Amino acid sequence: MQTHRFKPTQNKIIVLNGPSGSGKSTLFRAVTAMDRYKGYFGFSVSHTTRAPRPGERDGTDYHFVSHDQFQALKEQGGFLEAVENFGNCYGTSFAAINDVLERKHCILDIDYRGAMALKDVLEREKNVKALFAFISPPSVELLEQRLRGRQTESEEQITKRIDTALRELDFFTANKGFYDVHIVNDNLEDAVQSLDLSLRRFLSGK
Repeated sequence: MQTHRFKPTQNKIIVLNGPSGSGKSTLFRAVTAMDRYKGYFGFSVSHTTRAPRPGERDGTDYHFVSHDQFQALKEQGGFLEAVENFGNCYGTSFAAINDVLERKHCILDIDYRGAMALKDVLEREKNVKALFAFISPPSVELLEQRLRGRQTESEEQITKRIDTALRELDFFTANKGFYDVHIVNDNLEDAVQSLDLSLRRFLSGK
């Protein structure tokens, strides 16, 4: 089996964990829009077997691949994490992360299982530094309100997202020492300030 490792680099990885509806994407967009972070960060492009949606571009939004191609890369050990949702496969490849790290700090929006896998690899290889941040909603009730407010998913999909969110919150509660940063996203301005401070400390090595 081919070994896929991270290449040694001075650039760093920022891991964002948190349930869907926690507002982590909105939070990070707000932080990375700051002048001090212009050109600092890149997002790894995930692989997926689902069909492209209108306006999506291969290699920019996702790497769109067939089920056979996805499975072959998975069997080669090419994915940090690989999951299946509603019949479609999604994966974060080591190659995609390395591609970002060659140029910028890499943002990983992954679940807790992917974070566990990443921490395991980094503890063995010790050639890339990472910050693990967990973004949580003020309450499960507000999380459900946010998910339903999107009005983009079926009741089945919403129920599944809530179940997944509860598992992620349970993992955080049971493993608080796993994360370097915890931010409760009940006020976007406050959350932005907290994440900004954590990033400045991490990137400066303090």
